[in-house]
Amino acid sequence: MVKDVIDGIKETEAKAAGIVEEAKKKRGEVVAAAREAARKDIEAAGTQGGESVKRALEEAEKEAQRKAAEIAAHEASERDKVRESAARNVSKAVEAVIERMLK
Repeated sequence: MVKDVIDGIKETEAKAAGIVEEAKKKRGEVVAAAREAARKDIEAAGTQGGESVKRALEEAEKEAQRKAAEIAAHEASERDKVRESAARNVSKAVEAVIERMLK
């Protein structure tokens, strides 16, 4: 009877040791899987971050081109206004010069 109890205890200890070893193995697998998942997440974040930066740069470039075109159009309009104003004043200036020469 004592022998049966001792054998039962040894068997239980062996099972417990097996369970502990299995738990260690599973813990190692879980840690490895978590590390791999984290690595993949970091890679994905890097890729997404790079794409976000690329999109932001493209948008900034488009906005800069739009503003440059807007400024160029405004400058062209101002230049045309100055030319028109100068053209109106040229005839007046010619008349004034002629009048002075004739006096």
